[in-house]
Amino acid sequence: DFALNGGAGDSYEVSIAVYDMLGRLLLRHDAGVRIAGMHTEVLRLSGVAGSGTFLYKLTARNLRSGEVLTAAKTMSVLR
Repeated sequence: DFALNGGAGDSYEVSIAVYDMLGRLLLRHDAGVRIAGMHTEVLRLSGVAGSGTFLYKLTARNLRSGEVLTAAKTMSVLR
């Protein structure tokens, strides 16, 4: 889950990148355009990664102002 905090009607172009702990890109997912608010995105990592700890980076570009927001966190995947 993620939140895009913006003004009423603000739209964002959203992408999510997943990296292994060595910084290698495993998956890039273009989530499309989202309006400000709460969102859920499901990533399918089958065939890309096994169990372990991974980094993900969410990038959102405001289509009106051009401002770019980024957030990076870790996630654990269990199979």
